[in-house]
Amino acid sequence: MKYFFPLLISIFPAITMAKSSNGIASLIGRFSGIVELLYTFIVSVAVLVFIAGILKYVVAKKDEDRAEAKYVIIYGIIVIFVMVSIWGLVNLLGDTMGLENNVPSAPSLPGRG
Repeated sequence: MKYFFPLLISIFPAITMAKSSNGIASLIGRFSGIVELLYTFIVSVAVLVFIAGILKYVVAKKDEDRAEAKYVIIYGIIVIFVMVSIWGLVNLLGDTMGLENNVPSAPSLPGRG
């Protein structure tokens, strides 16, 4: 509950902007853009963790350090696999249901054409 009101306050300008431009379609477009950025960020972090685990394994001299690096590599691979699987499942469901994969374009600023 303590995070609800700050979240509501931070989303409120987006809701009012959506109401003045294209309505709910603009709000959905903004939300999908945020989700896409978040997805890209998570996959990027998982790839970096995987690479860091490989580097840690190569540099490690003790068996304990190598075992820890193996866990980092395994968790990186699991996260990458899960995220790519979710992405594929969403695309498969979208294609099966005949949904279009396009995001509404944002309105142009006045005077910018």
